[in-house]
Order: sequence, then C-alpha cells, then structure tokens
Amino acid sequence: MSKILLGITVDDKIYEEYASHKYVMATNNRNGEGTPLSTIIYMASSQDYQINAPEIYTEANNIIESVKKELQEFYKISTGKTTVLKYVSFTEFLEKMKNVYVSAMEKYDTLADKKEAATATWDEIRKSNAASDEELTLAKASFINATNEFNTEYEKLLNNTHAKANEIRMELMKQTEDFYTINPDRVEPGTMDLLISGVLNEHDINVLAERNRDNTTMLRMILRTAEELDSGLAYKIKNIGTGENEMNILNDLATWGERCISEDRTVANVNRQHYDRIYAGLCENMENLYAKPSL
Repeated sequence: MSKILLGITVDDKIYEEYASHKYVMATNNRNGEGTPLSTIIYMASSQDYQINAPEIYTEANNIIESVKKELQEFYKISTGKTTVLKYVSFTEFLEKMKNVYVSAMEKYDTLADKKEAATATWDEIRKSNAASDEELTLAKASFINATNEFNTEYEKLLNNTHAKANEIRMELMKQTEDFYTINPDRVEPGTMDLLISGVLNEHDINVLAERNRDNTTMLRMILRTAEELDSGLAYKIKNIGTGENEMNILNDLATWGERCISEDRTVANVNRQHYDRIYAGLCENMENLYAKPSL
C-alpha cells in the first residue's frame, strides 16, 4: 500500500523511514535528539513560527524542500514506483493541440493555394476574348479538378485533425481523472493530524493548502477546516472541479483552431491573426488553475 509524503506517493517502507527519522535543526535542537518530520511540517506551516521564530520557520521549510528533492530524485531513478511525477504539465496538452492545428493550417494553405491559382487562371482566361476554345477547356478542367481536390482533401484534413485532437483530449482526460479522483493512498497522515488538532488558523490552513495543490484528495480534506474558519480558500477548493476546467480550456483552443482552417479562407485568415494571443491567454488560464500536479 502506498502513502503520500509531502505531496509524493511513496511505498510504506519509504514513508516509515522518513516519518521516523529525526532531523537535527540548528535553530531548534535543545534536547539534542532531533525533530520528527511531522513536527517540522507543522513548524513550516505555522503562522506563530513565521512571526515569532522566523529562523525555525525558514529552516523547517528548507528541510521540507530538501526531503522533497530527495524523494523526487529517488523515484526518478527507481522503477515500478507510482508517484505524482507521472503527470505532465497540463499546459503541454495545449501545446500539443496547437501543434495539431498549426500543421493543419499548413496543409490547408497548400490546398487553398492550389485551388485559388486554378480559380484565378480560369477567371482570367474566360474573361479574355483572345483565349482559344482549347485554352478555355483546359482552364475550366483545371479549375474543376482543383475544386474537387480541395473539397475531398479538405474533408480528409478535417477528419484527420479531429481524430488527433480527440487523442489529445483523451490523454488529458486520463490524467485529470487520475489527478482528481479521491484516493485513500494519497491521504497524508501528518497533515491530517494537523487538521484535526484544532490549532490551525486561517494562515496555517492556507499554507497547508498551498503545499497540497498537487494533491486533490488532501485539498478536499482541507476544505472542511477552511469552511469552519470561513476562509476564502474554501471557494478556491470548491471550484477546482474534476477536470472539466482543464478540458474546457483545451476545447477553447481547439475551437479557435477550427476557425483558423475554416473553409472560407477569409474567415481563416482573420482568426489566425489572433491565434497566438489566444493560445498564450489559455496557457495562462491553465497555469492559474488552483490544483495542478507536481512535476
């Protein structure tokens, strides 16, 4: 069975090793025995320590960051382990979606250019009194062929683009479903002890929530205390959703991509002028979502 330690899923053995280890603190070593990690977690999230003992508060946070790095490095070189490191930044799915439509735009332009060239030639020749019947016939045939080719290949392009876009949606859905699913293995005992202690104030609960933005199971545990404290944090946690926020952002980018390969090239060109700006804004929206996986 796995457990959560500082936002990282670890096996029982690793959890017990770190939970039982006592850390020597230069700023808090009166008894010479060291300080357990659960106490350090409390020190690092306590407003009282931040105000009245900032040196202890700072050292406690430094120890936590050091432990996180140790765990992350361990799981990077180990096999068969499941940690939050399996996630990727959700903005990567926006980048993938953008690349799909940029590629589609390039193929669309090739098709449209060929059709427009044949149309321009046909328009020029049929308006010319000097054109022979053979020239008219050839130009008209070229125009008809280019139009038919555009229609056929454009439909294929749309189908192929939609298939690739749906693959990206499925990839994101797989990640968000795992990320947002309540999982008892992700319950962090040290944090739970703090939540039921009754000593946390609004600042403390905000610090704990910030540390658990990559753990939606713990965020939901934190929600109850946030509500009891009438903290504005409760609103943030209630609105993290279950993946629909991320999917809506991804779909917004796909919608703009569709406009950029509209069958009407004028419409496509107008929308392309805004595409990079829209993409940057949606990436910012994705990054600003409160809950997101640790990488």
